[in-house]
Amino acid sequence: QEAFINLAKTAGEEGIKEDKEEPTGHAKEKLDIPDFLSIKTPHPRMPAASDAIRVKFEPNVGRHVVAERDILPGEVLFIESPLVSCIMDEHVESICLVCLRYTTSPLPCPTCSDVNFCSLSCRTQALQSFHKYACRLT
Repeated sequence: QEAFINLAKTAGEEGIKEDKEEPTGHAKEKLDIPDFLSIKTPHPRMPAASDAIRVKFEPNVGRHVVAERDILPGEVLFIESPLVSCIMDEHVESICLVCLRYTTSPLPCPTCSDVNFCSLSCRTQALQSFHKYACRLT
């Protein structure tokens, strides 16, 4: 059984070939952000923040953020990737475990039935990193 699991994880992606290399992880997230939700002018020292903010520290308030300039309605001030995510049970079958995209044709994990992926690159990324620890059969 262990040999089958190892074979399933290292097999040539079940004979399926992708035409192009898809970006994964953070690179994929950046490509998926619509222009109207991106930071127009990033902060010089904090790339996840807009230059419209400044971090201050005051003894009676602590560390906090203040406006450095007038902020337009709807202007994005911060954008970051989540450190942790959890998919609700009713959405497990339609959301990719890696990039959290909805998918109409999910790819299952080759060794468990708990998760799905939107692409071979997301599945490979999960199996080579975090999912190998969470997968029930490994």
